[in-house]
Amino acid sequence: MEAEEALFGFGLFDDFPEGELHPLQIDVFEDENENSNQRTKINIYRPVKEGTELHRAIRSGRQVRIDALLDTYQLDFMKIKDYLVLKYQWDPEDHIWLRKVNLVAVNEDQCRSVKDLERNREADGRVSLERSMFVLLQTPVDGEEVAVLHPEYYDNLELFKALWKLFPNGYLSWDNFMEDHGRWETFIEAAAGCGNNYTIKRLLSMGAQLCLPQHNPLLSACSSLRKDTIRFLLDNYFDDFDFTQRKNFMNAFIILIQRNNIELLDYVLEKMIQYRGKYYGESKSQAFNSIFRFEDDDCPYFSTLTYLRPGKVQKRIEEYIVEFELDLSYRRENASIVLAQLLRKKLALEYCRAQIRRNPELLGMMRHDGNGPTILHECISCDELELLNDMYMIHPEVKQNFNHEYGFILFREALDNHRNDRVQFMLKYHKDFLWSNMERLQIVIFNRNNIEAFYEWNETILSEHLPELKGQIEDAIVTAHELQIVNDLEKEFKEITEKIKGNLQNVSQYQHILSSIRGPSGESALHFAVENDNLQLFEKLIQVECDLNVSDNEGNHPIHYVRSVDMLNLIIESHPQGRSLVNRVNSAGWSVLQKVCSHYATSTNTLIQLVGTLIEYGADVNHLTKSGETAAFMTWSVPVLEMLMNHGINLNVVNDSGETAVLRHLWYQNTWVARILLPLAWDHPSFEENAHKYLAPLLKTKRYAFDYYRSLLDDNPDKTKKMLDAVYQRSPEEASRLFASACDRTRLFYVQKFLEYNYELDFNYRDQYGYTPIMGLLNFNKERPGDLIRQLLEKNVDLEIRNQWNQTPLLIIASRFASARRYDQGISTVELLLQHGAQINEVDESGNTALHLAFKSSEWELVELLIQNGADLTTTNNDGKRPWESGPCAIRDIFRLIWSSNNANVGF
Repeated sequence: MEAEEALFGFGLFDDFPEGELHPLQIDVFEDENENSNQRTKINIYRPVKEGTELHRAIRSGRQVRIDALLDTYQLDFMKIKDYLVLKYQWDPEDHIWLRKVNLVAVNEDQCRSVKDLERNREADGRVSLERSMFVLLQTPVDGEEVAVLHPEYYDNLELFKALWKLFPNGYLSWDNFMEDHGRWETFIEAAAGCGNNYTIKRLLSMGAQLCLPQHNPLLSACSSLRKDTIRFLLDNYFDDFDFTQRKNFMNAFIILIQRNNIELLDYVLEKMIQYRGKYYGESKSQAFNSIFRFEDDDCPYFSTLTYLRPGKVQKRIEEYIVEFELDLSYRRENASIVLAQLLRKKLALEYCRAQIRRNPELLGMMRHDGNGPTILHECISCDELELLNDMYMIHPEVKQNFNHEYGFILFREALDNHRNDRVQFMLKYHKDFLWSNMERLQIVIFNRNNIEAFYEWNETILSEHLPELKGQIEDAIVTAHELQIVNDLEKEFKEITEKIKGNLQNVSQYQHILSSIRGPSGESALHFAVENDNLQLFEKLIQVECDLNVSDNEGNHPIHYVRSVDMLNLIIESHPQGRSLVNRVNSAGWSVLQKVCSHYATSTNTLIQLVGTLIEYGADVNHLTKSGETAAFMTWSVPVLEMLMNHGINLNVVNDSGETAVLRHLWYQNTWVARILLPLAWDHPSFEENAHKYLAPLLKTKRYAFDYYRSLLDDNPDKTKKMLDAVYQRSPEEASRLFASACDRTRLFYVQKFLEYNYELDFNYRDQYGYTPIMGLLNFNKERPGDLIRQLLEKNVDLEIRNQWNQTPLLIIASRFASARRYDQGISTVELLLQHGAQINEVDESGNTALHLAFKSSEWELVELLIQNGADLTTTNNDGKRPWESGPCAIRDIFRLIWSSNNANVGF
């Protein structure tokens, strides 16, 4: 949808307003007069989802409807013709109306306004219709259905203000195109894609252009494999359009490669080569190379070969490459090299080898930025070792093309993939280079993730060629073996626990190893049984005398894994310490109660029962971990928290990091628990001392969750002010940072409070991306800032500060104007910025001014405002475009006529 709006400058509609007849709903009327009357009641040029009504009709394949719409177009063109002939004595053989994008006025107000504009600036005999604009009036004014406007007789802005309101009506033009699901199609392109040769001929007979820049009907026909249309176009119109041109970097040859159709591929390629020979003066080889290349800077790793599918076409491409002598030395900046892709795909290998032998410099080809492999690296990777052996003998200088960082990567890949032939080759010819960077070589050979099999594969060859590293290799083998043992034990643990979980009879079978196997965290089979709440398995493991005091790597006893009251009771009954076991702690000092409270996966009811039982059995609710935390820090459940509170848990404990339980839950966004703890913290004597700590996590709260805090903050304005006061008094700089964060995240409640309390903040504070508070508010992110923008602007805000994308506040709102407009704060906000000194002609990193951005996003009201306030219409961006040249393609010619006119104002 955004692309559609960017192209045409207004919102698109799937259907017409309720009550208005749609062209495709028109029946084939028996009475032609009735049919004509119906058509005049509607605007067939208004954009719809598929483009225009004519686009929709062509794609529907309903020829009666297509012809009816074409007749209407023709009638409307004739209205303009007749008007020009009558009023300007224009030569009827000069079809100027077909060369223009003609605007459309629909209702009486629009039509009368345009007609008045024409009459108020009647031109004299010197006027040039080539530089004039034609408007079709669907509601006649004093019997006239056309108006002609001469830009040089109007103030530019006056004319623009009158015309932009017509843009949503669409345009009368045979060259009308619109994006439809990623396609920009003219009417002829749409017809070609549907194989409708009759409509193509009719459109051409009516004056439509066969081909426009970036609009090649042959591509549409090829995309849908319309064989008859392909031959129809090339046999009948070979000399009438450049069918070798591309659209979005694709040409007919590349499209047909994807379609895997050899017959059409041969035919079209032959025609394309003939055309380029005739009109570009290229040889067959030159023409093929031009056709074969794919140059999309946004997809540097793509080439024509990227689109090649397995099948018969693949063999034919090899034949083309040889027959037309593909230039293997060609490369684009920082893009894939075709020779490398040919080697990887094993295509035309004999041709590639012959070219390399003929031109040894090909082996040194690599991306312009120096990253990635050379062709020599590719040859090794693609097992062209015999070729390289020959090249090294004849041209030993080419060996230096191995000496890049990628050489180490290639060496590592060969070792990993057990490709001793490649390893042998590299050590034979390139050992000196590898050895020259010992640190890099050791990283390759002695990677800590190397498994035992890595050295089993490579020990002999490495020791033979690198005897200096033999001792280190032997040590690495020992380390890898030890790691393998651990991995094997973990794998064995997983296999055995799954077997005994599924069938308790297997416990006896594995009894001899159940006490020794361990999981990834050092857990035993008993830990596994407890964690899975498998009481029968636990009992069976106790029967085979598994050690009930075993701990995992973090010192957790099996009871720390408990998930139910039944399992808790079973463990206590099975252990000599009985209920005192509930106060067992792990290496970090966590008690069983604290571990249980931290379990997110346990259901609430089960968790409440389990916590209650632990407390009943003597668990200390105020036990502190080694980091000074109680269970209140761990629980995620409100009922559990309330139970702990009922048993006297101390909620004011401060851990070793200076954090309280409420701060923990605020930072972790555990909203329901934090909402209970926050009012309690407010009522504690230490609140004022710690008040500054609460604001930052509250600002991090997700938007939907903040609503749960909002009522608390509104009901306790004194506490809210204390928090902000505490932050400001402790550090004005931190208060400024938090204010900027509130603006950036559109947390308007806090923005309002900061401004209301009138702190002396740094209102030009810049975050890590260079954003200031005013820039944050101008994001219009989810909420309407209302009067806050004005209040902030009164704080001596610097509107010339730029973020890391070189945007000023004005440029930011211009780039996101649609969001501001949705909140009905677009124009008014820009006016505020300008009133407070925003410079209107500043540019961003792409060289765009606010006016460029307004034209680009088709924000016509903003365009009008900016020009009224002195925006420069001549500034060019990094692409060399003036602001109006960034506007929608379909009406760019209208802008050219308005903004390029001499505008002498002719005495007015």
